[in-house]
This record gives sequence, structure tokens and C-alpha cells, in this order.
Amino acid sequence: MKFKDDPWLTDYINSIHFAIRLIERQTGDRRALRRLMAETDALVQEAILGNIPLELMTIRRLAGRIRQAELHLAKRTALPAETQSPNIRQVVLKSYTGRDAGQLVTDYHFLRDGYEEFTLRGMIEECRLYLEKIYPDIGDMAATVSELFSRDIASRSIEEHWPGVWRHVVPAASVRL
Repeated sequence: MKFKDDPWLTDYINSIHFAIRLIERQTGDRRALRRLMAETDALVQEAILGNIPLELMTIRRLAGRIRQAELHLAKRTALPAETQSPNIRQVVLKSYTGRDAGQLVTDYHFLRDGYEEFTLRGMIEECRLYLEKIYPDIGDMAATVSELFSRDIASRSIEEHWPGVWRHVVPAASVRL
């Protein structure tokens, strides 16, 4: 499970995203946020200079995520609902009852979207690395990730590529022949 077959890039992008989430939820340190912005800029420069296949959407998403957090800290209010995807604003999960279930789903999708192919076991392990630190009130990480994974299967956003190995479903309109 690697982002574009580059484990270093996968760890780097995940670290930036989840460092931002921790700053938002726990410390509120603006200097740390500025350092992360500098790290993101450095990542973009490295990707361009080294021909690393870093998608433009990932770059924009990381930079936008930092700007959102910076605005959030400046105002000291909750992130506005417009910054969340409309389909996850009011998420109800059986395995997690926290008020921030929408953010949990966003973070899960951030991790999942970093991989071209993945397994349920691999997603549970990856989520444990990051999500348990941010959502310490999750009682059973495996159950929560399994529930989210099942929702992805039911919504047909992922499909089984090989037995036990899943991948993202490419919308028919974006497939080129």
C-alpha cells in the first residue's frame, strides 16, 4: 500500500495531513502551521524538480488543508460546514459515536485515496497509525474501518481487483480509450 509506489511520498503526505489535524484539535500553534506550509511548498518543489508523480489535486488539497486550518485557528471557531464534503457532514456510524465522525470519514478517505490498491487489513493497520492518535475515543479501530470499508463497497467507490485486494472505481466518463 503505497502512494504511486513511493513509500517516502506516502509517509510525507500523510504526515502533513495528520499533523495539521492534530494542530487543529489539540495545540492551535500557528508557527507549526506555517512550518507545515513551508514543508508543503518544499514537497511541491521536490516533486517538480525530481519528476515525482505527485498529482496536482494532492498538492492543492494539502495546501488548501493548511489554509483552512490557519483560518480556523485565526477565528478560533469550528471549521465551517462548507469546507466539508456535503456527503459527510452528518455522518452516523455504528462503531463510532463521536461528534467528529465527518472528520473521521474525511481522514479515512484521505488515507484510502493515497493508495492505488489496498486490502482491508492494510487499511486497518494504516488507520491505526494515524487515526488512533487523533481520535483516541474510537473503541474498536478495526470495526470502524471495516464499517467505512463496507460503505465504500456498497457505494461502489471501490471494487475488488484481486481476491482481497481492492482499488478505486474509475468513473466511466473519465476512462479514455
